[in-house]
Amino acid sequence: RGITVGILPGSDPQDANPFIDIRIPTGLGLFRNGIVANASALIVVGGGSGSRSEVAQAWSRKRLIVAMKHVPGFSQECAGKKLDDRVRYKNIPSDRIYGAESAKEAVSIVEKLLPLYTKFPSR
Repeated sequence: RGITVGILPGSDPQDANPFIDIRIPTGLGLFRNGIVANASALIVVGGGSGSRSEVAQAWSRKRLIVAMKHVPGFSQECAGKKLDDRVRYKNIPSDRIYGAESAKEAVSIVEKLLPLYTKFPSR
């Protein structure tokens, strides 16, 4: 079991869902999406417009993104796809938003691929 971190838009740590181990209330509203998108890797579970914003920013920042295939919401829509046609990494021809069937598989993908995504090339 890993540790889940919630970067919360509001100021109340109690607003986090029950699966969050570490709660970081920011009081930044939707501006906190930029903080989330700057993580080394994102695992997307469900989601709506906020998750779309985070994923779009993470994609532009060349971050590793894994989306849960069978959770209704944005993660189901984007799993296995690229957000656009740009080549983010020439050394990773399979670069995309990777799809995962389970939380265990999502973590496994991050552990396997993160070393390839730690060098953020300049644009």
